[in-house]
Amino acid sequence: MLRKLKNHSMHLGATLLTWALLAMLAACILFPLYWMLMTSFKPMSEVWTYPPIFFPRHFMGLANYREVVRRVPVAQFYGNSIYVGAARTLATLFTCSLVGYVFAKFEFAAKETLFMLVLATMMVPATVTLIPYFILFKDLGLLNTLAAVIVPGLTSASGIFMVRQYVESIPNELIAAARIDGCGEFWIYATLILPLCKPVLSALGIFTFLNSWNEFLWPLLVLRDKHLLTLPVGLNMFAGTMMRQQQWIHLAMAFVTMAVLPGMLVFLAGQRHFVQGIALTGMKG
Repeated sequence: MLRKLKNHSMHLGATLLTWALLAMLAACILFPLYWMLMTSFKPMSEVWTYPPIFFPRHFMGLANYREVVRRVPVAQFYGNSIYVGAARTLATLFTCSLVGYVFAKFEFAAKETLFMLVLATMMVPATVTLIPYFILFKDLGLLNTLAAVIVPGLTSASGIFMVRQYVESIPNELIAAARIDGCGEFWIYATLILPLCKPVLSALGIFTFLNSWNEFLWPLLVLRDKHLLTLPVGLNMFAGTMMRQQQWIHLAMAFVTMAVLPGMLVFLAGQRHFVQGIALTGMKG
């Protein structure tokens, strides 16, 4: 009896310690977001106070947000980022699901070699490809267009790998039965493989959209016109303009809050499928 009580106490202590560590980790992750949000509602007089003010004493409401919208074409930046993110996400889901399905369920010459070459591209740092991409798009006359931002993200080696690993877990008997019923290969892909791949495609879609939404360096290099800028580049332009003034931190936090909100909503909307897709990707293969 005493041994059971002792084991129960040890188990309870370990559980409480685990929850305490997780709570501390969550607080460390969430506090910067909380500080960003609260600063966006503060007047400038409360931004640099010491000791810090954790909740605005003079709540500004949406005044800082309205000021940002007045100074910066936020709607245009939003539209550009949504257009680029949606185009790259849809294209990546199509190409990665199709190629991943082919690598998983078809047999052809040099299949493993080609797959290894695809994976090898993941080892190349993105910065190495900036100059070749820039020269290519310059020769094609696509600089300073949204196409220059979209085209490099039309597929993803990591996405192909994720889908291939997931499709490996789909029984071959299902595909064989569909072929016996007279279904064509593309019809099998569209009506059988895609619905079954919903979890991994949700995870891949979230990854792709968030990467596109947050991408800064490449759009900064290829975009010049103000009306073509995406949100990260627009935020950089806004910060560069406002740094000449002393009263800008609360406005910058309002802009940043508007910039990160869509990405957070996308993740929260697909969180269940995201976790399931990541968990099942490594089941087989």
